[in-house]
Amino acid sequence: MKIAFLYLFLGSLIAVAQPVSKVMQGNQLQVRLSSEGLLKDSAGVSAIRNNSGMSLIERAGVWMSATDSLGQKRIAVHDVLRGLSEFWPGPLTLSNEQPANSSAWNKVFSMSKNEIIAHQSAYKNMGYVPSLSISEWPGSLGAPYAQVLAPFVDLENNNQVYEPLNGDYPYTESDALLLAIGNDRLNSHTISGGLPLGVELHTLVM
Repeated sequence: MKIAFLYLFLGSLIAVAQPVSKVMQGNQLQVRLSSEGLLKDSAGVSAIRNNSGMSLIERAGVWMSATDSLGQKRIAVHDVLRGLSEFWPGPLTLSNEQPANSSAWNKVFSMSKNEIIAHQSAYKNMGYVPSLSISEWPGSLGAPYAQVLAPFVDLENNNQVYEPLNGDYPYTESDALLLAIGNDRLNSHTISGGLPLGVELHTLVM
């Protein structure tokens, strides 16, 4: 399995829920990320704009291609102009590159430095319950997926298992971040007409 960290929507034969999106605000800018890794908003609002509403970037995507050992073209693409995609939410298994349940992964994970600081100071308190952002962070899943899916600080046990109640927290050097995890295996590649690459795409906006 290849893992790509890039910027990248949806469409095809398997029933998949409409991708969700979240907005991050910082430094007088608003950035919107969707669950399949595309920088854009399904309602047509710009992917990046300033606080006065001026559009800076309407949408951004990727086009990946390779030729395998048999000479076959393998392509995974986001069609920026038509808003179509060959990426779907969810990671891939390490063996056989099988996609995770897309509906369960149809989300954008968000985190702020303030949430992390609050967690660090409170996780040892009796009856402490982490925020949803902290507890749902996809730090580790284990087999059959990659052990570490999203960056986190493995504070006490150093066992590569994300355990917020043991003090683990998402790793970031920025004030806020958005994360989406997707793959190009779930559905047919009807845009490019190519074979899938077997790529797991992690889009991280900081």
